[in-house]
Amino acid sequence: MRAFLRRAVLGIFLLSLSGKAFSAVFINELLWAGSDLSTADEWVELYADADTDVSGWILTSVNSSGEEVAIVRFSTGTIIGSNQYFLIANNDAANSRLARDADVITKSLTLPNTKLLIRLKDQSGTIIDLADDGVGVPFAGANASGTGTRASMERILYGLGNIKEHWATAQGFLGFDDAAPMRGTPGFPNGGVVISSSSQSSSALSDSSVLSSLSSESSKTTSSDSSESSDSSDSISSSESSMAFGQSSESFSYSSITVDPLPKLIITEILSNPKGVDTLEWIEVQNVGSGAIDLQGMKLADNSNTFIIQSGALLEAGNFRSFRKNETGLSLDNGGETITLLSGSMVFDALMYPETAEEVSFGRDPADPNLLLPFCVPSEGQPNSIKGLPVTIMIQSGQPEGAGKVTLNVRAETLSGSLASATCSWDFGDGFLSTSCNPPSHTFSTVGDYLITLSVKDYCSTTVVQTLPILVLPKGSAKKVIPDSPPPVDPAVPVVDLCGVDHGEQILISEFIPDPLGDETAEEWIELKNMMPISINLCGWVLDDSEEGSKAHVLKDFPIAAGAFAVLRRPETGIALNNDGDSVRLISPSGRIADEEVFDRALAGESYALRSDGNFVWTPFHTPGSDNRFRTAERRFPTDIVIISAALPNPSGVDKGAEWIELTNVSDDSVTLSDWSLDNAEGGSKPFRLHGIQLSSKETRRFGMAETGLELRNSQDSARLLDPDGNVVSFLSWTEAEDGRIYRPYAFSSERVKAVVTRVVDGDTFDMMLTDIEHLDRIPEELRRRWLAQEDTENPAIRVRMIGIDTPETVHPKKTVEKYGLEASNYVRSLIEGKNIELEFDTEMWDKYQRLLAYVYIDGALVQAKILQNGLGFAYLRFPFIRAQEFLAYEAEARKAKLGLWSSPEMVEEVLLLSDEIKEEILFEKEGLHIAFDPKPGVVASGSTVKIKMSQPSQVYLSINSGFFLSFTGAFIVRENISVSVYAEAHYGSGELLRSETIAGRYTVPITYETGSLIISEVYPSPLKDEVEWVEIENRTAKDIVLADWFLDDVLEKGSKRWKIPADKIISAHGFLALTGETWKLAFNNDGDDVHLLLPDGRSAASLTYPKFKKGMAYARIPFSASGALHCVTATATPGSVNICEDPIVLAKASAKKSSTSKNPKVKSAVSKTSKMKLKKQPVRYKNVLSSAEEPELPAIPEKLLRLKALVGGESARGAERPVELWLKHEFLAYAIALSILTELLFRPLTAVFQKRAI
Repeated sequence: MRAFLRRAVLGIFLLSLSGKAFSAVFINELLWAGSDLSTADEWVELYADADTDVSGWILTSVNSSGEEVAIVRFSTGTIIGSNQYFLIANNDAANSRLARDADVITKSLTLPNTKLLIRLKDQSGTIIDLADDGVGVPFAGANASGTGTRASMERILYGLGNIKEHWATAQGFLGFDDAAPMRGTPGFPNGGVVISSSSQSSSALSDSSVLSSLSSESSKTTSSDSSESSDSSDSISSSESSMAFGQSSESFSYSSITVDPLPKLIITEILSNPKGVDTLEWIEVQNVGSGAIDLQGMKLADNSNTFIIQSGALLEAGNFRSFRKNETGLSLDNGGETITLLSGSMVFDALMYPETAEEVSFGRDPADPNLLLPFCVPSEGQPNSIKGLPVTIMIQSGQPEGAGKVTLNVRAETLSGSLASATCSWDFGDGFLSTSCNPPSHTFSTVGDYLITLSVKDYCSTTVVQTLPILVLPKGSAKKVIPDSPPPVDPAVPVVDLCGVDHGEQILISEFIPDPLGDETAEEWIELKNMMPISINLCGWVLDDSEEGSKAHVLKDFPIAAGAFAVLRRPETGIALNNDGDSVRLISPSGRIADEEVFDRALAGESYALRSDGNFVWTPFHTPGSDNRFRTAERRFPTDIVIISAALPNPSGVDKGAEWIELTNVSDDSVTLSDWSLDNAEGGSKPFRLHGIQLSSKETRRFGMAETGLELRNSQDSARLLDPDGNVVSFLSWTEAEDGRIYRPYAFSSERVKAVVTRVVDGDTFDMMLTDIEHLDRIPEELRRRWLAQEDTENPAIRVRMIGIDTPETVHPKKTVEKYGLEASNYVRSLIEGKNIELEFDTEMWDKYQRLLAYVYIDGALVQAKILQNGLGFAYLRFPFIRAQEFLAYEAEARKAKLGLWSSPEMVEEVLLLSDEIKEEILFEKEGLHIAFDPKPGVVASGSTVKIKMSQPSQVYLSINSGFFLSFTGAFIVRENISVSVYAEAHYGSGELLRSETIAGRYTVPITYETGSLIISEVYPSPLKDEVEWVEIENRTAKDIVLADWFLDDVLEKGSKRWKIPADKIISAHGFLALTGETWKLAFNNDGDDVHLLLPDGRSAASLTYPKFKKGMAYARIPFSASGALHCVTATATPGSVNICEDPIVLAKASAKKSSTSKNPKVKSAVSKTSKMKLKKQPVRYKNVLSSAEEPELPAIPEKLLRLKALVGGESARGAERPVELWLKHEFLAYAIALSILTELLFRPLTAVFQKRAI
């Protein structure tokens, strides 16, 4: 009765889905509360009312953030049998309260205790069923605290799953561990047997009353179901039930996956004589069973040769797989032979074909597979069909309409198949006949209408008729429009879709292979899939690669059955896909791009295929004409039997031909490697396939380049051993290969350390305790000291960071839980928590957080490799480690297969950003952080903009005219002389700080300088012992002058390097400044030299040339003289004050040009001449001073005027007093001097003045 109600409600439910296709699979029961063992001990049970293939279906839940997340996507070939129960659980039976292992065990199963919402979707994303509504507490179920009884939520009505009344809290007890405090019936009909808690015991399931009750219930169900269905597979006999349910939990066996007892495979069609090259020969096989079949290891044989089918040949139920000659190596005899399909010695099918014509296949009659017949239109990858040739009349030249006459050259053409064995018959309608498929040109010269009729009979005895209307108009007549010829008609199949129909978005590019391992010109292909529920014709559609690539291929008569695939090969389409990146485009007749797939770089030997989650993924499993198949993280082949034991990438001398890779069988048994591959790093040489390579135990074999074709690069390359699924089994890498060096796997110096995992923190971090305490002397010293220091503490566990990987964050104090972080943590928790492990160490043992860095092994398997292969983490290259390239290879596997985080574009982008940050950090450390001023410090124009150039993005700190640094961005403008200092800091992505050096400089703005404002008034170039050289500068202006950034030099552009005057040097108005030689690098010559005062921009402000004189003497400028600027040698040096000239030796004014009396005869003669002159009486202070011979003699200036000049110059007998002070002190004298000056001006002969000016 229950089954009847279930089916009745199901019928109502199906009607409510508005006619959508529906599979009778329900979410039947679920445990969201966990068990007394663990809150994570949860499961979901599905129920199928009929045999249902759930391949590609997905079960989802909604997490606490409101996001829908996948629990499980069912793999290809998953079938839930009629009236069967299918369990998905978080833990296996050993770690849960389930009495048996679930059909699917996944750590992704996490059911929330509030806002529960579970959805079951088919492979197209259509919701098949749901449980609960995502609001509040769950509809049913019980969550007891502590060790109390927990109960599942079970279905009681099979209507919509989001209605509370359709669910109830379970009361039965079946499918659990004996005496477990649970309620529910996982794997059994809902309701079960109610057992009170007091009666639960280890013998509960074997109690006769329980079995009797269960058998009775089963019999009722069987009887009811049998009355409604004649399918015996839907019923379960009471004897079967008693036998199954009466077993103890240890021996209980159950499976809800339907498997055919023997594969049902037949050879459906053979093309032995293709049009064109023989490599296009093929043999087609079909799976006529109800489940997927793996063809690997099966054989195809002709009369003389055998081909063993390799990996990547999973054939779904009802699908076809063709095997071409370039894959099998079988040369099919055009005269006919027998093709056999075998597994070992068991023959599954054999087909004997006769001699046929060109492009005529031979196979099974679609109406009766026991009958064989030829097909003039082969149907590779599709169900066989009897079709006539799609013949058209092709106009080679001329027009079908003309005035006066019409001349045409026509021929017969077929869009598929071949006319080689066909007979053609032409009737031109004016009496002209021909039996050639390419008749001669013909002229219609009489006005009128004609109809050219073409009749073609093919090898299969099918006749197709086509016509072409002709119109001859009178001369001078206008042409009338003649409708286009109708599309070719298939006489055997009714025309449903006309040519040029746009079928919308339901035609997809499903798979293609750009870089096959064999002949690219013959083995490239593109697969399309019809997602519509009806057969269609793609006539008029266009297949193309990227723009400006190959010539577009227009599909002609191209039918595809509902849900079927169509494979178009390069010899047919002419489309050549670029291995370095290209695209495949499908364009509708309207010009709309219906589908387009772009790839960056093809992987040798792999196809690019559409996965059910919408991602295109590289896969080693080529499935033209059948459902796509992809890599998973699971390994079908052993990883610890054969290794790459050595490689020679850089032989001494010439590399080419002498490179080799060595394999070693490290197991105790012989190994045969078939369809394995040797390869170098991705993007290098094409992989070398190993066919039937046998290695005995511990045997080593080298494979040279001459055999493999692998060119090993000397820089940044590797050798890889790949299993038949394309997964890395062994890896050996090098950075810069040394000449003649043989590279071998790294041998870790110490033995592995044994430990037990006490707690998993997240996906890459855990706590552990050492277990082999008796042998602490065998572990590294650093670890031993650390363990002994905390062994007796309350928590002696040591935190371990798995070296070389990073997983999405779940416990970071500054980050939210990242996508796939929980999945990574749960995976690692299920893998190692509470279990014994082994640790192995690299060159660094501790990170900056004092976590132990280690490679982690469990049962001999490297945990980091498993995490990377599952796509739950990525290689972390921030710090160097030995296995970096190996980890990158594992990561590449998951990236290619788009597993885990690599299936999420958001996570891929995040990982790539983090990778860029890591590269930036490494670059920082390698190159450092450097800064510079732009422009460099020095003389710049007022208003100049100065920028700080940085080698890396960083924060700049600037100080101007002070020691205080402030954060600075942009640029600063120089408007006055300034001193600047700057440094920069940059933070790594990890938060670490890098600081640059501090640089300093001074910017000087050019000044307006009036010649004569400053003079070099005295020099002391030849000091006595313990004295220093000095130069005195006099300011002759009424304002202070700052000498910052000025220069002092000797011979310009020669001699010593110019000395930059310090910024703090200032000359007061009418004052003096002595610059001493304690800090400068100048070296003034004792035999005479130049002294130059230079402006910041290099212009000369003042200069002086002095001759040779005795040590301890100064060369001074006389403050005033009757003849102008004069110099003297004086023993009274006055640095910083007015000069005193008392030496009786008088020298002429020095030349502005570098000179000495010994080398300049003019100066020498002048000195000699003046020394002999009779001297006039001068004031005592200025005695023995004569004017230079180069200066004109002027009338003597009265002594009172000279004294006034001395006063104005700031000189007095008492020292350097200011002129104003002297004026006040000697007011009477001032008046007297002024009167004398006036008298001189009035009575002095004017001619003398004019004479001086003329000179």
